[in-house]
Amino acid sequence: MLKTWILKGRRPEDEMYRAMWERAIDDMIDRLVTKNNATGLNYVASISPLGALVSQMEHLTGADAHMLADVRSHAHSMAPGLRVRFNALRAEAMEAAFYLWRVIGKQLYQDWAWLIFHAFEQNCKVAVGYAGVRDVTTRPAVNDDSMPSLWLVEMLKYAWLVFSPPEALDLDAFVLNTEAHSLCVLGHMLPSQGTGRAAASGAAAFFF
Repeated sequence: MLKTWILKGRRPEDEMYRAMWERAIDDMIDRLVTKNNATGLNYVASISPLGALVSQMEHLTGADAHMLADVRSHAHSMAPGLRVRFNALRAEAMEAAFYLWRVIGKQLYQDWAWLIFHAFEQNCKVAVGYAGVRDVTTRPAVNDDSMPSLWLVEMLKYAWLVFSPPEALDLDAFVLNTEAHSLCVLGHMLPSQGTGRAAASGAAAFFF
């Protein structure tokens, strides 16, 4: 919802999207952000179909840190309570580090990103690419036999962006969608259009 509001140019008539996002974030913080009793660190739990709190954090929830960064200080102490043992080369943790770095500006989040990338290099790099890890709790790592396209499309893009200067991708002019494709915000000019024309439809304009 927040990305929809930004993509549409943050117009007053689209404020409902931001309001819906804020309500969702407030509910997530109130109902899902919980503390690991053993470590004292926060994580985002799940809710079962029957409404019971499930004390585990899924892979996709790793991106929630960047949503929290804009509205709550919980993001500074976010840590996974993962019970899923496989690593499928997903990009959510790197995505979160990127947004935290761009929004808050602390080098801590670049340090996180480097640790994440280094862990992939150590445990997922194989002879002809990168492969997931079947069980992250065992050593040495046992890799599976696949490299999903999201590794190239999302993971490496966020890894590059988190160590690039802000002008590499202007977040006021572009929104990264779920698959990390950049969409031009409505009303912003595209690089190929020069200075004389504004984008007629940001939702259809890809940068990289």
